[in-house]
Amino acid sequence: IAPNCFIVCPKCEVKNSILQAKVQGNMQIAAIKSPFDGSPNARTEMLEDLAVMLGGKVGAKGILELSDMSDEHLGCCDRVEVGEDETVFFGGEGAENEIIQRIEDLKVRLDNAMYDYDKDNIRLRIAKMTGGVALVYVGGDSELEILEKKDRMEDALCAGRVSIKHGILPGGGITLFNMSKELKGKSDIVSKIFEQALQAPIKQIIKNAGENPEVVLSHMPEEMGYDALNKKYVDMMKEGIIDPFKVTSSALDNAVSIAGLLLTTGGAVVLDSVQSQPANPFAAMMQGMTQ
Repeated sequence: IAPNCFIVCPKCEVKNSILQAKVQGNMQIAAIKSPFDGSPNARTEMLEDLAVMLGGKVGAKGILELSDMSDEHLGCCDRVEVGEDETVFFGGEGAENEIIQRIEDLKVRLDNAMYDYDKDNIRLRIAKMTGGVALVYVGGDSELEILEKKDRMEDALCAGRVSIKHGILPGGGITLFNMSKELKGKSDIVSKIFEQALQAPIKQIIKNAGENPEVVLSHMPEEMGYDALNKKYVDMMKEGIIDPFKVTSSALDNAVSIAGLLLTTGGAVVLDSVQSQPANPFAAMMQGMTQ
């Protein structure tokens, strides 16, 4: 038996034989718990999904007896990582047309499912068959740089997940800027404040690029945005300059919540930016130390 081949079986009658063969060193084999804790039929179906991905067959009562299994029923993959809580298969050798057909069958079952519990289980099975695993190595010259890059990668992963779940919007602050146009011309103080707040992100981005926000925004065509990196007007969606919908909406909700909290609190601690600074800050520091 090839060292990277596995018999997938939902039963445990062969556990003792497997452990004995492992201890004696006769076979390179791993006993793995079934990937689902529901009904026996549900466990068997998920094992069949795995068998399709690996190019094997499920050995179970009523499907294929263990006594009838041979080398041709074994599934293969490039590598397997068996952990305490999960097992990951890399590079399954299942037939592509069978995998596609299995996914299509699951999608049909999802459309016909009546209960949310069944729909969630089918979505999970589809995700396991269509998803993949990627390893991202983050390095740097110092511990601080490594931590900073790691935080960036985690932010990117979270943004990717919410983008898949909730969708995307044009980035670079253009979405909020277009929302501010709906408030243009209104005379009440709330609308004016909200209009300025919605325009603040794109103006700050333009300032960071060394340009004048008023000039850039006055010449910006409709349905276009400003690429601050290349300093030109582009279609933000086509250029891949996007923001997750959930991030933009959450930022707006949180900003409104904080503004309302400040208005109802009756006081806030702020930094006095007009306070005069000493000409020589080091001299002031030394003076404070001697007092």
